Amino acid sequence: MGMIDFLHGFNLFLEDLDEDERKKIKLLYIGEERYISNLERKIGELNLKNNTFILGKRKEIKEILAIMDLLALTSYIEGFPNVILEAMASMVPCLATDVGEVKFIISDTGYIIEPGDVNNKKKEVK
Repeated sequence: MGMIDFLHGFNLFLEDLDEDERKKIKLLYIGEERYISNLERKIGELNLKNNTFILGKRKEIKEILAIMDLLALTSYIEGFPNVILEAMASMVPCLATDVGEVKFIISDTGYIIEPGDVNNKKKEVK
């Protein structure tokens, strides 16, 4: 599950920060999720409750994008994800898994990682 993999990568990222920096970083999960209990359990196991919030399905996407520093699309299966286009239109950089048409949408404006890559081996799209 891509969201669980992303949590592991997020945890690795936070480990490199001092406590004050860590407090400032927030991860927002937006959308409907069939596996919400798995996500909540993993957030607890990784001790990420102070940094991670599950917002569920939202309608105010424009307002949420306005406060974002990065959009991450962690899907293992995707076609043509409109959320990438919405983020790019709002000038939000994107990090996404290399599935479906994602690398063609992002082109050279973001980062692509292989699905399951939790070790932050991102590559710039050329």
